[in-house]
Amino acid sequence: MTRPAHSSLPAEVQEAFRDGAERFCASVDRALDISAAKFSGAEFSGAEFSGVPGPLVHRDPKTQFLLHRDRAGTADAEGFSSRARSSLAKARTSPYPTPVVVAPTRSKYFKDMFQDPESLRAAGIAE
Repeated sequence: MTRPAHSSLPAEVQEAFRDGAERFCASVDRALDISAAKFSGAEFSGAEFSGVPGPLVHRDPKTQFLLHRDRAGTADAEGFSSRARSSLAKARTSPYPTPVVVAPTRSKYFKDMFQDPESLRAAGIAE
């Protein structure tokens, strides 16, 4: 997984880091397989994978969602829960167009937490 270079680094270093990450991602079919993973999450949060381009993550689409950064950027967050709004905010700043958000299937709060990414899917922001 990659994270953007720290903002305090010179612009040319940040650009070189981005270019290197893009070249690596373009050279692989899959970077991460979480399709069979069972996440417990913290008490009220799921897992997020924003350091890998979503299309390179092999996932279970029933509980592991792609968030679309462009759609998150134009979405009215008002009608969503605080957890869904947090996911929207993170998607807006993701280095990749489609970060992955996971509903923690092993959490005792799964039913409640599943509603958050599902509401984003219903709004066309996630898939």
